[in-house]
Amino acid sequence: MSSPFTIGFSEKCIITTRGNCGIGLGYSHALATADARVNSADAPKVAQELQDKYKIKVQAYKRDVTNAERGVGVFVHIDKDIGPVTGLNAGMKSSLDLITEDFSFVNGTNVLGVFNSAVTVAKLNNLSIVITSFTLNDEKTAGAQPDCL
Repeated sequence: MSSPFTIGFSEKCIITTRGNCGIGLGYSHALATADARVNSADAPKVAQELQDKYKIKVQAYKRDVTNAERGVGVFVHIDKDIGPVTGLNAGMKSSLDLITEDFSFVNGTNVLGVFNSAVTVAKLNNLSIVITSFTLNDEKTAGAQPDCL
């Protein structure tokens, strides 16, 4: 009988840009179970929970992915601290329920932030990039984490 298909991330450093909720949190757990070193964006509580549960190195860094120059510095810092960075999961939030005042901020993060993150991390090392998006409807939003909305 053949063994099950597995993907090993032992000693790999993966950045998740929305690793504190939704699909990004799911990726963070999946990567942690595969022994990856995980970086979760600005989510120290989630980082600590992952580190305690899976006994792996997890850190959270505050970053503004809409600013390419500052983003480069943070990604370089991550690469030195827990790297080398070998992967990126860049998450995007739905824009369905935005009001006009929020449009620039959310789309700056979703589009420009994901682009800046991908370009910056791709320049650090030879790696793979996964870009995800998700939509929250009213039913699902009711139980969602506030920092995920």
